[in-house]
Amino acid sequence: MVLLILRTAIDRGATGPGLLAGLSHPSLHRTLVAMHDAPTRAWNIEDLAAMAGMSRSHFMALFREVVGTTPQAYLTGWRLTVARRKLTKGAKVKAVARQVGFGSAAAFSRAYFRKFGVWPSVRS
Repeated sequence: MVLLILRTAIDRGATGPGLLAGLSHPSLHRTLVAMHDAPTRAWNIEDLAAMAGMSRSHFMALFREVVGTTPQAYLTGWRLTVARRKLTKGAKVKAVARQVGFGSAAAFSRAYFRKFGVWPSVRS
């Protein structure tokens, strides 16, 4: 029932750019699901565009229009959301950085601070 309500709202244009709009798009949903399923993968635009069945430039423009951000910014945000959950469960910052696909704990910490306004720590 909830899915039917969400689908109806999306079809009527009740939502703006964002995850729901991306998930309801016939081509972009595959890329969003893939990024959610494997956030640690080193995704590149060529692979995501191919998955969506589009050229690189068309994919980039459509993703930004429908989701409201670039694919890389979306992926980084998703990785940081996953990281925050892991930190609240007691995981160490260095381990979490590696588990969510950041090259270093320092890069992860800077990105985390930019998104959440606090430095990452256990129970962030």
